[in-house]
Amino acid sequence: MKAEPTRQAQLRRLQDTLAVVGAGVIAFGTWTLVKIALLFALYNEEAVFQLLHFNSGTPLPAIFITAIVVSCFDLFIRMFVGLSARAEGHGEKKGSFYLIVAGFIAVANVFSIASLAFGTSVNMSFFDAAVSIAIDATSFITLILMIRCAVRLRQLNKQTE
Repeated sequence: MKAEPTRQAQLRRLQDTLAVVGAGVIAFGTWTLVKIALLFALYNEEAVFQLLHFNSGTPLPAIFITAIVVSCFDLFIRMFVGLSARAEGHGEKKGSFYLIVAGFIAVANVFSIASLAFGTSVNMSFFDAAVSIAIDATSFITLILMIRCAVRLRQLNKQTE
């Protein structure tokens, strides 16, 4: 017969998970920057235009700068969410705003997965699409785990007060 973990053990496990998952959210934001940099470094100009569905009249530097700005914004948002989760995992009181933002990111991941799965976002090989789907699905699961741990941690903290 397995013994029920103590409330303190449950709290500690949830805090540890929240801190680790927060770091994971930040890592996925960093991955977005790396992915964009690799796209422009490894593909030739014509392939980038075809992949992103732009006509060749659009200047490549403008596309690159736009992609970097959007990726940096994504990283900033994910850093906010991830650092907030880590702080809450380390015992700091945090508001619910970061969880709401995490929910929006998770919904965006679902749309990304769907567009990749149905081939409506970009023309890419099966392998590239499968890897992108796997990464987006992992990001989605990470965000859902973070939200679940934060909510459960708050519930247990209320019970102990």
